[in-house]
Amino acid sequence: MWVDELPLLMSDRERQATPSPQATPFIIFPLSATNLLKQGYFIMQLETIALDAAPASSVVSAPAAPALAQQPAQAQPVQIGTTETYSDNILGPVGFTLSNLRIAAKNKKPAYAVQTPYIIGSEEQFSISVDIEFNKSPLSVLLMCLKTRLVVDFAFEGYGKDAVETHLKATGLTQKGEFNYTLTYTSNAVKAGLTSGLYSIAAIATIGPVENECSSCVFGHGYLDRLLVQVYPSNEECGI
Repeated sequence: MWVDELPLLMSDRERQATPSPQATPFIIFPLSATNLLKQGYFIMQLETIALDAAPASSVVSAPAAPALAQQPAQAQPVQIGTTETYSDNILGPVGFTLSNLRIAAKNKKPAYAVQTPYIIGSEEQFSISVDIEFNKSPLSVLLMCLKTRLVVDFAFEGYGKDAVETHLKATGLTQKGEFNYTLTYTSNAVKAGLTSGLYSIAAIATIGPVENECSSCVFGHGYLDRLLVQVYPSNEECGI
């Protein structure tokens, strides 16, 4: 029996004799509130029973977070095919260095007590040189042994009304086990075609081809710029 039905069954005298709510363990609710609690209680029970009786497939749950895809570790790079390996490799490398572009001359009758090597007489012998150094690698060793052609073009560009433009060439062949070379051109101004004036000199190097039937191509190029030299007529000198 519900507690709030007690006041309906008691008389007024019995109701007055009933202890106050503060002295009894029972709490008397208004009928409307009690009915609402009853209905809520039964509804909650029915929902619980219905949930227990429902098949597992009808229970809708929030979708779980998708698991991270397990990516296989890539131990090898992508290959061209499934049955071959592929790689790019370098033979060498082969290189050379140009350095020490220089000119040397000695005037037998200098215009001054100390004659500079960069002022030469037209009949005075001079030598112009440049150094070529190759790196040491297996392919460089092979090229040195194959007698590779070395060519240096000494380009003279003249300044002055009488100066000309000309090219003087020095050549050589590589030797087995040798990686350092000096290419030199020796002559005098008259034979070289250098007239009076100031000249700017550059060295342009060409490496290759080798001196046999295996190759006819050039392997490399390089240059150095610039060296200055003055040419004057030898007969204008006066002895001191």
